Amino acid sequence: PVRYPKPQDTVAMEGETATLKCTTSDFTTLVTWRRNHIPLQYGIKYEMRKEGNVNLLLIHDLDPLDTGTYSCDTGDVQSSAQLTVTESPPFFQEELQSVEADEGCSASLYCELSKVGMRQDGCFLKLQIKELKLEDSGSYSCQAGSAETMATVYVNELPPYFKKELKSVEAEEGGSASLRCELSKPGVSVQWKKNRLPLRASQKYEMKQDGCILQLLVNELTPEDKGSYSCRAGSAETAANVSVKGGLNRRYA
Repeated sequence: PVRYPKPQDTVAMEGETATLKCTTSDFTTLVTWRRNHIPLQYGIKYEMRKEGNVNLLLIHDLDPLDTGTYSCDTGDVQSSAQLTVTESPPFFQEELQSVEADEGCSASLYCELSKVGMRQDGCFLKLQIKELKLEDSGSYSCQAGSAETMATVYVNELPPYFKKELKSVEAEEGGSASLRCELSKPGVSVQWKKNRLPLRASQKYEMKQDGCILQLLVNELTPEDKGSYSCRAGSAETAANVSVKGGLNRRYA
């Protein structure tokens, strides 16, 4: 027969080993351990021991799914106890690593989240940042419960270049000539020049910038406006010629 102390209700952490004890009145009585009324078999998960009149059930590598009612059965008497397995807090098995990437490219951050005692390889997490901009530089973190890992993304600024170059134009005297080009990225300061001399925005020279599109309008054309015009952004430069055709109403002395 089973006598006290009977198995005690137990709370254990995920990944640990829980031990339940059942004491009989003699040294020879054999017991059957059950979980939710189902007999347990000796193995890696369940280990049954007998130390004198004390019968032990060791439950290894605890999982929250092991929570339940366990009973010690002599055939005549059953004595039960409740096992509660609490989930262990996660931790980062592999931390985030800082990365460096060029502007316009992609950056990927990886980490591996693992839980103590879980029979799995952990959880791989990935953050991908596409079409990087300079403002994407900074510190990034991944948080799981109370666990946190951090890393820095460094974005290298690339020098601008001209995706579309200036093209030479020909316009009538008295009219306007339009020069257009396209940069690789917006927000870049540029300088327009004529025959290597800087131009300033005025009624004569209209300078427009819409995103990556740059435009120079040369108004009220005269023969003196012909020449080489250039647009410079950083170390990138594009140039083209403006030709002025004589007006139809041109006066001759």
